[in-house]
Amino acid sequence: MDMDIDIDIQAGDIDIRPGQDIDSPPFQGGRGVRPLSGKVPWPPKFDPTLDPDSFNPETLRVPLKKFPRHYWDPWRYAFATIEEFTRTDWKTKITVERPTPKEIDDAIKRLVAMADTRAAVVPLMMPEILAQAGDASRYWQAMLMFNARSHPWTFQAMQMAFHVGRFLAMYYKVQFNMPRPSQLSPAILPWVDVPPHASFPSGHALEGMLMSLVLAELVPEARKPLLELAVRVGRNREIAGLHYFTDTNAGFRIAQAAFPLLMSCASCQEAVREAKKEWDALKKERDALK
Repeated sequence: MDMDIDIDIQAGDIDIRPGQDIDSPPFQGGRGVRPLSGKVPWPPKFDPTLDPDSFNPETLRVPLKKFPRHYWDPWRYAFATIEEFTRTDWKTKITVERPTPKEIDDAIKRLVAMADTRAAVVPLMMPEILAQAGDASRYWQAMLMFNARSHPWTFQAMQMAFHVGRFLAMYYKVQFNMPRPSQLSPAILPWVDVPPHASFPSGHALEGMLMSLVLAELVPEARKPLLELAVRVGRNREIAGLHYFTDTNAGFRIAQAAFPLLMSCASCQEAVREAKKEWDALKKERDALK
């Protein structure tokens, strides 16, 4: 396809005329090659106003005393909520007991018994399992149809739940330091790489349930599917051969105990309060269209 585009650009004293070859004077192709036209002074003359010694930073100052809250990265801001959470009495309010040897033995037998079922189900579930391997929060966003741009405060509240959930998961994983199912039974062959940290409790179950509980505060009518999503993501880790059912159940219980403590944190209260306004505004828009 032939295209004939005429461009007439004036840059200072240099004119680019239709049909002019920019690889010939006054232009020269290639990097680092200066213009050859005598109309352009080269090298540029020194401008005394650009002298660093004469620069006065006071003339460019903006009277701000704080970094704008709206410009904070929600993922990083959520780390501050972890510190708030640790100042609650979470260690006494959250009780976690190590599974008994019999419970572990039963859990292993259950996973081994699921071998045939897992072999049939995993190929179908593999895309979902892989997508949820790291941060599965996109599933919660997809369910409620929001993101950091459409609902910034909702996204912030979800990130707070996710980060506090991950903190709790890693804390208890270190405390109990339980081996993964595949370490205890060679009959259990995980379908994905085994994460390089202990098994109990399930981080996916804990993080997912905590996110569901917080988001259910914002969208109460979606509470049931949100909780079901948390269960699905948690159970998928069992299907993949990465967790015992005792890991998953413990993750759910810890999230339920941590939820009111998280909601008592000032930063989370702010995020939830502002996030509710986002959903109220959306509801008013929808009602206006009826």
